[in-house]
Amino acid sequence: LLITYGIITHYFEKQQWEKVAEKAAPFLTLPLLEQVINQSHQQYPNYIPPSNLFVAAWEKLKRNNHELQAYLDNSYLTTLDFYTGKPAKPEFKEQPTRPLLLEFHTGVSNDKSIALEIVCSQIQEKYGTDNVAIMRFHQHGEQGDPLTQAEGELRFNFIADALGQKSGVLPMLMINGLNLPDVGGGLPDAKELYSKVSKSIDKQINLAPQVKFQTDINVADDIIKVEVKGEKLPENSADLKLRLHLIIAEKSVSLIAPNGVLKHENVVRSMPYGPYGRPYTDETLNFTQEFDVKTLRYNQEMYLQKYEKSKQGKFAAHPVDINKLSVIVFVQSYATGHVVNTYFKALEQDFGTSSSNAAANGQNQDGLNRHLPPVPSLPE
Repeated sequence: LLITYGIITHYFEKQQWEKVAEKAAPFLTLPLLEQVINQSHQQYPNYIPPSNLFVAAWEKLKRNNHELQAYLDNSYLTTLDFYTGKPAKPEFKEQPTRPLLLEFHTGVSNDKSIALEIVCSQIQEKYGTDNVAIMRFHQHGEQGDPLTQAEGELRFNFIADALGQKSGVLPMLMINGLNLPDVGGGLPDAKELYSKVSKSIDKQINLAPQVKFQTDINVADDIIKVEVKGEKLPENSADLKLRLHLIIAEKSVSLIAPNGVLKHENVVRSMPYGPYGRPYTDETLNFTQEFDVKTLRYNQEMYLQKYEKSKQGKFAAHPVDINKLSVIVFVQSYATGHVVNTYFKALEQDFGTSSSNAAANGQNQDGLNRHLPPVPSLPE
């Protein structure tokens, strides 16, 4: 990293703006890299952080700011390849008939979650949502997390109790309902962890659904209407103790976390049937549920305010923009733990924006990151 920073400053002095942007972009998309440089250079009076050099170069290039997000997204994927190795697109003996569900619990201040954050982003990119659906739950930990939501806390505690843990340990990864242990680590562990997670996925990717249902989604203004119609259940369904879960997740949240991670994908925003879902029997196969996105935003804002009041502190921002959403429906056996079928749909609609997300991103109105402060922790 120190060598890379030296190369960036060299190109900057030579006014080679394209090269400055290319080399400095990873420091924006993965801020923990900049944290390393800051620790070693901040005592120097003329030190300019890599992210600031990127902003200056981008302005010199006079590039359209609408290109910025695509440019940074491409840089982020290239950076992932560097740390996990560049995995090939998976080859399936048979095309999966349902997405495999990954349930990831993390926290913005949890250093042991860094590797798995990177790995989950890479898994989503390489496998695609048709084959692997990831839902990401955030937990407060000791320092607070503005991406945590109420049902997600209960879900985490429920799983921890099922695993025999007095208190849950982050990070936590459930693949198709079953725990994959020992998934903590930092950036140097990302390559080995990617191999471990992908091997577990590959072993289960062709699991056939044990129950079948059809899902129809309609969107009008800020209302999401989800209709589920199930097929007759197998004879042993009572023994399986099936429960259906409905999840609303945000496609991506850009929030510079204290652990140095910027992109948080498929963040769970609502669980209308709670952390344990609803019973799934022949009598409850068909149902309709509506979501009001404005109400969802309001509920999350009230949750964060209540948490701040309980801790007598304030988050730097409330990332409750909640505009690009996905719907996840899954049925889980509470007898075996297995997820017996999953549905994932990314909605095309943009449900609007607010100033809160811009503040959370540290962005100004034209979209450039001029200042990238970490989110201050709440007092213990």
